[in-house]
Amino acid sequence: MLALFNDSTDDVPLKEQDESFVGMDSVTKPTLLAPGAVRKGENFWMDIDGLLRTRPGLRYNTLCNTLPLVAGTKAIQGLGYFDTTAHEAIMAVRNGKLYEILSTGISAVTNLLAGPTPSATADVIFTQLVDRMFYTDGTLRWSLYSAGWAHGSVTTFSDGTAMPAWKTICAYKFRLLAVEIDGVKLYSSAIGTAANAADWVKTENIRVGTGEGDPIKAILNSTGYLIVINERSAWQIDTSNASVANWTVRNITSITGCVEGKTAVNMGQDVLFLSRYGVVSLGALRDTLSINPSTTLSSAIQGYIDRINWSAITTAWATTWRDLYLLALPVDTDTSPSIFVTYNLRTKAWATPWKSTLATADLTGGNTAAFTGWAAGVLTRFANKQETMLADSCGRLFKVDDTYDRDDNTAMDANLIVSWATLRAHAFGSEEAYKQPFWVELEWFKSTGAGVQINLLRDGLKAYPDKALNACEIIDSNLGTNNLKTFPMLFPMVFQSNETYRISRSIRGFNRFREASIQIVCQQGTMKLRTTRFAAFVDTPALVG
Repeated sequence: MLALFNDSTDDVPLKEQDESFVGMDSVTKPTLLAPGAVRKGENFWMDIDGLLRTRPGLRYNTLCNTLPLVAGTKAIQGLGYFDTTAHEAIMAVRNGKLYEILSTGISAVTNLLAGPTPSATADVIFTQLVDRMFYTDGTLRWSLYSAGWAHGSVTTFSDGTAMPAWKTICAYKFRLLAVEIDGVKLYSSAIGTAANAADWVKTENIRVGTGEGDPIKAILNSTGYLIVINERSAWQIDTSNASVANWTVRNITSITGCVEGKTAVNMGQDVLFLSRYGVVSLGALRDTLSINPSTTLSSAIQGYIDRINWSAITTAWATTWRDLYLLALPVDTDTSPSIFVTYNLRTKAWATPWKSTLATADLTGGNTAAFTGWAAGVLTRFANKQETMLADSCGRLFKVDDTYDRDDNTAMDANLIVSWATLRAHAFGSEEAYKQPFWVELEWFKSTGAGVQINLLRDGLKAYPDKALNACEIIDSNLGTNNLKTFPMLFPMVFQSNETYRISRSIRGFNRFREASIQIVCQQGTMKLRTTRFAAFVDTPALVG
């Protein structure tokens, strides 16, 4: 027998709710999303506490160059962190010049180091071996600090023959490993030293992979083994034997590889990297016999993977912040990374994309540089505190700071972060029937978000950012998300001690829908949303004779 509903006044409204937020899924049908899933958004992230929160802000650190970029040159070409008992510094190359930055603080001391002349156009890969920072722009170079900086380079093997151009380097078990530019052979230095020609024996090399258009893209220092990721495969190398010729190479997978080596990052006991199918886990690939976009880690955000500008993929790179894998991608027609897609290793879910609000940088001498994207990132450990630093196309460095709710252009100028999210759609168990909206309730926890607008999205109609905020179906706007008073206010003021803030709004005046979502737009501050509740009456289904 067909169960019928009626719309008389004694009906009990149906309720649906999200008690915590897990991650974003932009692929699944909105009404089939799991509770706590976000279907669209920007500048939000979620952690194990289940809060939907505005992403961390970017604190200005320094500008690495006081001169405008020369046409055809890059911005920050690479970053590294140098750490000895005598000296700590972020090392950076910009416009063919080597810099040191002495802290992660605002307006940090930055020194241009005299002597080194790296390429002004090549990517620069850094790695520290014992007390020296090694880096390559094709040529193997090093810097040593002992009451001041000394610099040098290695251009020949021990037999006097010229070294090839190097693609990437990695310090592993007190050796420096280097991959030649064509990605075929992996060379090793002597143990403990790599700054002299005598440390490099030409025959101390191995081939990794089967050739056939499968060059090495990345080498990583993993637990107990060296990991080598090629364009179409991945390999594990046992380096326990003193002779490189006796190192053993074992295939991990041949179903996919890495499209850009700078996207490969160690995450705990695993390695994440970007393949042609999307972001993959090396650990998962060990037991995988086939692959397609729906089986990758990034399947929930496949729409963004599909937007990658593959012609600019060499500009993509990744780093980490806490337990998050931050992948900087060029999308659409961008020629350098413009967004971060962010994977949480603990929750196994994606945040909404992160997009900055950075503007044109003011350089000295009256010069300016337009922000066009992200260039590099590095983890630092000044005073044993881990911080993530990001570098942009203007030569600026920023610290990722979750205690800050803005993006700095300079030490004295900052932009507000606009964060927005469209939650999963609700059909109240009956997708074919119309519903009459009744009320919504939202609860925030320790939130400082302000200028918040709540919109109703009915049956897939457009909303922000495809429509102007004032053209959306607005439930309420210009809201605060805490108990603190704002002007105008009444005196005497009473300050609330409650850490939560809840609002309820009637939505009886809105038109009917078959499915509907709630959208939240926060125009400033750090919004932390904990719960949403949504109620509606289900109408009688229309019977067609």
